[in-house]
Parts: sequence; C-alpha cells; structure tokens
Amino acid sequence: MATKSDSRKIALLAIQPRYADAIFKGKKKVEFRKTRFRGDITHVLVYVTAPVSRILGYFEVENIIEANPPKLWKMFAPVGGILKDDFLTYFSECESGMALEIGKVASFKRPVPLGILEKIKVPPQSFCYISPGEFRKILRRKCA
Repeated sequence: MATKSDSRKIALLAIQPRYADAIFKGKKKVEFRKTRFRGDITHVLVYVTAPVSRILGYFEVENIIEANPPKLWKMFAPVGGILKDDFLTYFSECESGMALEIGKVASFKRPVPLGILEKIKVPPQSFCYISPGEFRKILRRKCA
C-alpha cells in the first residue's frame, strides 16, 4: 500500500547559479517555467547548472499557477527574482507559462553529485521527475 510520502511527485530542476542563490537566500519566491508539469509537484530538487553542476538543496512547492506571461509578471514581479527583460526574453515565444510558488527551502551541507541518481545520467535540459525513493536516498546521505 502506498503511503503519502510515496505518492509525492518530485522534480529535478536545472537552475542557473544566480537564480538558485536567490532561492536559497529567500529572495526568489517563485520559479518560472515554460513547460507544464504533469500532476502536482510537491518538492523540487535544485540542480545548479555549470560551473556548480551539483544538487544544492530542495524546496517545497506551495502552489503552481499557469497563466500567460504578462499575467505571471503582474502577479509575481516583486518576488520572481528576475529582471523584466530577462523574464520577457525567457517567455518570448510562449502563450502560457508556469509559476511554482516556493515554500520551505532547504540547502544541503554538502553538494550532491548528479551521479547519485540511478536513472539520471545527464543534467536535465529544464527538469525531469525523480522517484520518492531517489529523493529519500539523497536526504539519507546526511547532507540535508
């Protein structure tokens, strides 16, 4: 029988260092994405792109909002942690986008190499899903 923790949906997101830093410092309260997630995401593992190239922590997802980019900007500009020009460039060819509202944030004491995940061999272009078991494996490494 599946437990509540087994039903969680976890995404591994590739995030640029400047945005990841803002998330872990509590300055960025929303992560924007062009691609729709299947189902509800409860947690996001933060894979920081080069030159870091490691998983530095995770955050809980409070809510996922889908809307057109102008509406997303209007709703989240003060907490989005991104300049308007960068936001507009990112969503330049999109009719809709996603905003993941960031809840509790946890950074790991030691960065986690991607190789710990059995089924993920290369960094995700944007994001990929991982199993609750893989998430627990990272948390058990005593890095949280």
